[in-house]
Amino acid sequence: MSLLNVHGNTKFIPFKDGDYGLADVQAILTSIPSALRKKFRAVLSTACFGARHLDMWRQVGFDVACGARGIYADSASSFAPMLGKWATEGTFGESIQVANSLGGPSDAATIAYYNGAGMSANAAQVNSRRVVIGPDTHRIYSKPLP
Repeated sequence: MSLLNVHGNTKFIPFKDGDYGLADVQAILTSIPSALRKKFRAVLSTACFGARHLDMWRQVGFDVACGARGIYADSASSFAPMLGKWATEGTFGESIQVANSLGGPSDAATIAYYNGAGMSANAAQVNSRRVVIGPDTHRIYSKPLP
């Protein structure tokens, strides 16, 4: 599984050296020889609005991709249990289910923080629930799909 641990936006992904639009990220990844890209299995994005990037991840060759519906606010409570499930041979889908089962309190706390600080936020904006596209049956030892 590839972990993309970055911030996000609806239209770009910020990296250390700057913001890259989805088309730019796709072009860079597509420039990797297809024989190597066939090894891509799963990508989990911790970017806010990562669900909006899922089609691009699949188009460059990942079998399955996952990202949050909105602002991703629950890493502190969900990341370790999710990776624990993956490390103990849970499927990608089971691992994401673990993470999704833990996100509610963190999202609620983030909404309360934003609203208390005078920034309007609601459950549609702060939504760590992850969306998965593609077959979610990979395990840590699974080979890429043919």
